[in-house]
Amino acid sequence: GALEDAGWDPSEPTLVLAECVLVYLPPSDSAALLSWFASRCTHVAIVAYEQIGPRDAFGRMMLDNLRRRGCPLLGLVDCPDLAAQVARCEVAGWDRANADDLLTLYNRTLSPRERARVEGLERLDEMEEWNLMLSHYCAVLAVKGPILAHLQLHATIGG
Repeated sequence: GALEDAGWDPSEPTLVLAECVLVYLPPSDSAALLSWFASRCTHVAIVAYEQIGPRDAFGRMMLDNLRRRGCPLLGLVDCPDLAAQVARCEVAGWDRANADDLLTLYNRTLSPRERARVEGLERLDEMEEWNLMLSHYCAVLAVKGPILAHLQLHATIGG
């Protein structure tokens, strides 16, 4: 395949980054992509950044806005929350998966001092809106193979 032709070796540790990719694919295609890497790689991790939460007012607005722009979130209805994100990876053959919404990661990962610094970079008039937006996106980490088993989704930043 194209990856092998480019020099990729599936026996070497591999990191897959998927930034708002899976949510735009039909669910069967995202499942096939996850299964493909899990079945071929000896040591692999995927970090995915995805939208979640289509059932509340903000989520419905997000779906509608993107649909009107010709960018429907084809996978969001079938993978609407953190549990579904994790389950999708586990079903695809990954050893372990975990997911957190970005609001949780923001509050848990950044120290209070670092959060104050970040929030001061651009004055956030509406913290409620910021929190709502962060709660509708998630980060997912799935791993396969013992070399990458130690990887975690978060670490404290800004002591």
